[in-house]
Amino acid sequence: VRSNQSMDCKIDDCLTFDGINDWVNLTLPQEPLGNFTIEAWVNLRFKQNWNRIVDRGGWVSATTNSWLLFGDTNNFIFAVSNGTTQYNSAASAVTTNTWVHLTGVYNGTHTTLYVNGSFAGQQATPAMTFTPMGRISLGNSENDGGDVNAMNGSIDEVAIYNYAKSAAEIYNDYINSTYTAMIYKGAWGYWHLDGDAADSSGKGNTGTVSGATAKTAGGIIGGMYSFDGVDDYINLGAGYNVTTNVTFSIWAKSNPGAQFLFGKDKLSASQRSYSIDDRSDGSYN
Repeated sequence: VRSNQSMDCKIDDCLTFDGINDWVNLTLPQEPLGNFTIEAWVNLRFKQNWNRIVDRGGWVSATTNSWLLFGDTNNFIFAVSNGTTQYNSAASAVTTNTWVHLTGVYNGTHTTLYVNGSFAGQQATPAMTFTPMGRISLGNSENDGGDVNAMNGSIDEVAIYNYAKSAAEIYNDYINSTYTAMIYKGAWGYWHLDGDAADSSGKGNTGTVSGATAKTAGGIIGGMYSFDGVDDYINLGAGYNVTTNVTFSIWAKSNPGAQFLFGKDKLSASQRSYSIDDRSDGSYN
């Protein structure tokens, strides 16, 4: 497998598979045992039978419930198997050398495929429980012995959810996934402020709220925090402290008048400070 850091990827970096013996195993301490959704951006170099994209494994066992997202010589297919019968969603024509967003959904009664956010087909499927396997393979079927129907192409932004997503959610993922992935890239902190000051960047810089009021609606996206202009604030701690180039971004709605919106004060003369302010003349600084 080659890590691809180029314009060939859908979003930032991706993984490219040689179609011979490349694969990636995702170790899963927990995995969906019932309803689930699998999503991935895929770019196939050419069409071939059983082009494995995301494979739960156990497909060759007659006793294992399993699932598989793949492409063959004609179609993209999402399939669920109870070991004896394979339930395929209605297939969608394969495209090569272009990025395609694929979503497979199993909801306990149907197996459904979406392509680029749009419904592609569905098949009635019986209720199943999936025994934990501890891993899922990308680009191959290592769980079934390795080098089985290896994929030739690239995979990006794989996601697995432990519930059946709605059509609206899937369309939203297709439209917004390119933006969602990039806003976190290299972030030292990202606070949605939707009811709490949790840090979504993965750096653990959760803020401490002092006086500010959480609102479930009214923000530019979802909720927000309201500040009284007297003594309300959120302390983001020192974990996001940076000493070189830096970018700040914030959505704000305020009344004109010298107001501190975001920044870092000096704790000593040798430290740097920075801020975004609403000035008394209505401009921002």
